[in-house]
Amino acid sequence: MLNSTNPLISRIDLCFDFFSDSFSFNDVSDRDWITQANKINSFLINGERSGFKFGKQGVVCRVYDKTREIKEQSNKVYLYDLWKSQGWNGESTVWRVEFEFHTEVLKQIGLRSIEPAIAKQKELWAAVTEHWLKLVIPNPKDSNRSRWPIHPAWSEIQQATSQGASPIIKDVPTTKEPIDNTLFINGLGYLISFMASRRINDINEAISEYVRQAEVFYSHRGQTLGAVVNSKLRERAKRFNIPIEELYDD
Repeated sequence: MLNSTNPLISRIDLCFDFFSDSFSFNDVSDRDWITQANKINSFLINGERSGFKFGKQGVVCRVYDKTREIKEQSNKVYLYDLWKSQGWNGESTVWRVEFEFHTEVLKQIGLRSIEPAIAKQKELWAAVTEHWLKLVIPNPKDSNRSRWPIHPAWSEIQQATSQGASPIIKDVPTTKEPIDNTLFINGLGYLISFMASRRINDINEAISEYVRQAEVFYSHRGQTLGAVVNSKLRERAKRFNIPIEELYDD
C-alpha cells in the first residue's frame, strides 16, 4: 500500500546560477571538460554557445544560457528579481549549471525521501562537480588529462554550497500555463492554415466557420463539439494545475 505520508523521490534537481564579467561558456569547447558521462552535446545558436549537455540517464547535467532560455522559452521572469538581489545588472548573461539525479542513481545511493535529500544537497553537489564533471584548463604538454588544472570558474561553482550561502526561496505560481508565445504564435498558425485551406481572408469569418465545421466534424464521430471542448478543457486544467472551479465559476 502506498504511504502518502512518506512519498518517494523519483528525481532530484540541483542548480546554480551565476554571472561573470570575466568568464563565459561561449569560450569553452568540448575538450575543456572531463566527465564520467558517455556523451557530451554542445549547442550553438547563430554561432554563439548556448549550452552543453552531459549524460543521458542516471545523472544528467545541463550548462546553459538561462537568460536566453527565459526570453525564448520558459518566460520565468520572476528569476530576474532574485538575480538582481544578488548583484545582477539586468544585462549580463546568467549561466545555469543544473544536475539531474534520476531514480536509478537515487536507489543506488539510498536517497529516496525528501528530508534526507535536502540534508545531502552539499554532498551531492560536491560529488558531481568534483568527480563526475569538471571544467579544466588544457595543458598541451601533459597527455594525462586528469592532471589538467581545474578552471577557476569551475572552482567557484564547486564551492557554491560551501561558502555559507543559503538557497534563495521564492514563492512562484503553481500553475503551468503555456506562455503567450505558444498561444499566439502556434495557435494563430493553425487558424491561418485553416483560413488558407478554406479560402477565407477575414479572421472573424474564419473563427465562425471553424466552429461550424468543427461541430459537423465531431457530429460525424458521434460526439458534440461542446462535450469535446469540455473534456479537453478539464484535461488542460489538470495539466496546467488550474483549479477547475476557476473555469466554471458561477
